[in-house]
Amino acid sequence: MICSERLEMPINYLCISKSEMEYLEGGKPTNLPISTAYLSRSYCISKAEWLLTYGFCNNMDVLDVAKEIFGHACAAYYAGAAKVAVAASAALIGANAGAVCAEIDALSAHAMNGIDLEDHKDTASRVMAFEACWALGNLGILGTK
Repeated sequence: MICSERLEMPINYLCISKSEMEYLEGGKPTNLPISTAYLSRSYCISKAEWLLTYGFCNNMDVLDVAKEIFGHACAAYYAGAAKVAVAASAALIGANAGAVCAEIDALSAHAMNGIDLEDHKDTASRVMAFEACWALGNLGILGTK
């Protein structure tokens, strides 16, 4: 979006650099381009380790980041299969199966925008979707180990 009008700042504003902003906000948000490589859970773990090493995804552990990356990839490439598998395992997921399927739909709709990672876990229902995809990967239903 391009703003064609002039931005008026208050008299007492301060400019800060990007690194100062990262210090104040904590960490660095990042966007990973969607890739079939992320259908491998071991690749997701390696990528998560790299991201944490270089200051991304503070306040999350390696497995949290890996599950989020894998969940996004599954939603991008296997949305239909993931939803069928979630629905089939509704007895294990319980009443949350509908919320998990809705999150997979939402992730799938925005999949080509990339994987946005920040310094905290996503919403509870989205984390459930990432967990479900990871578990389905464990069973060999989605992605690879």
